[in-house]
Amino acid sequence: MKTKLLNLKNVTLFVLLAFSYTQVSIAQNTSSNSVADEMQRFTLEFISLDGLEVARELQLSFSSMTSDSFDDGYETKNLDVLADDLNLILDEELMLVQAYGPITEEKLVPLALQSTGNYDFTIQLTSMDNMGDQSIRLRDKYTGNIYDLRSGDAFQFSSDPGFFTDRFEIFFKTQTLSQSEFELEDIDINFIANSNTIIVHNPKNVKISNIETYTISGQIVENKIVENENQHIEYTLSNMSTGVYIVRLITETKDILTKKILVRI
Repeated sequence: MKTKLLNLKNVTLFVLLAFSYTQVSIAQNTSSNSVADEMQRFTLEFISLDGLEVARELQLSFSSMTSDSFDDGYETKNLDVLADDLNLILDEELMLVQAYGPITEEKLVPLALQSTGNYDFTIQLTSMDNMGDQSIRLRDKYTGNIYDLRSGDAFQFSSDPGFFTDRFEIFFKTQTLSQSEFELEDIDINFIANSNTIIVHNPKNVKISNIETYTISGQIVENKIVENENQHIEYTLSNMSTGVYIVRLITETKDILTKKILVRI
């Protein structure tokens, strides 16, 4: 039975196990062993840190003999979607193993995240075949964060409840930091919990245009327009409720610096 994205809200928790570890094997067409030998492959592991105990593996492969569409013998559907889960997407179906055409700098691989609560998760690169020094990066489009999956560490993030197909994507373009991006490394964003105050220390007077505050699911709650180049910017958040938020600083050259904060009311 096909699992359509639009029907995921109908999945009940009664059929889900409290703990699930799914380890997948590469779906290999036995008549094309030479294709598998030439494929570039890697595996991602998704783990829930404080919700239901879930560990999910996803495998991605790339070659000139496969395509971004369905490739018979190289795809595995997810027939047991969990309450908290991470999946690949192919023609509105959730996948555990997926083959693609060759890696290019323009290629994007979307991920589908499902969360039942305000939980923390990790995504980590656990194995690679034939990848050489190929860049593998993860973009969080809700926060603007870009993470190098080849760093050896897990990427940790928080999520509101919901089903998200537009938050995470894997891309392969090697990015070189601009001078303004290097300057961002000297900017500190601090949150003072007892006064709900954001303090930005900007020692190099980087031209900042906006400081935005979002919920963890991407809803904007405050947008401060910065009209000067002060080394010290301070303002108080208003109408906030308890939860995790993302503070996003945007420069005049459209570079972005983000920080996660926890608001307790």
